[in-house]
Amino acid sequence: MEELVDSGITLLRRVKRFLCSNSQRETKYVPKSVI
Repeated sequence: MEELVDSGITLLRRVKRFLCSNSQRETKYVPKSVI
């Protein structure tokens, strides 16, 4: 359970970084990788 939580947190942090760095281009790729 803890490993899943950690992986989820890392994914959220990566998504936030992508959104902050390149809002338009990255937003198109991030949702696909998440799904």
